[in-house]
Amino acid sequence: MENLKFYMIEGCPYCEKVMTKLNDLNIEYDIYRAPRSKNKRHKVEEISGQRSVPVISDPNNNIVGMNESDDIVRYLEKEYGDNKEDNTEDSGSKRKISDVIYDIIDDLINLF
Repeated sequence: MENLKFYMIEGCPYCEKVMTKLNDLNIEYDIYRAPRSKNKRHKVEEISGQRSVPVISDPNNNIVGMNESDDIVRYLEKEYGDNKEDNTEDSGSKRKISDVIYDIIDDLINLF
């Protein structure tokens, strides 16, 4: 399993929220510290289409440039938490990225 990529800046409460969840779930990840100036966050923009942090990429599930801390935490809980679905080869049930996105959108719709 490959490490997740976590783009963040020090002192950002939204980044801390995501980092706490990554650590709580014992997920291995690589930290990429973004510049404090949004005008210099070219790599973050290249990956996610915007310059805000936090951003994660999960090569294990073909997730590239997910932003918004609440969405990231929800995704991490769903994919890596205790109640995650069994996605192993043996189970024969790999999730498509479109299914993950659909579930996240459905969760957001149900908030309103």
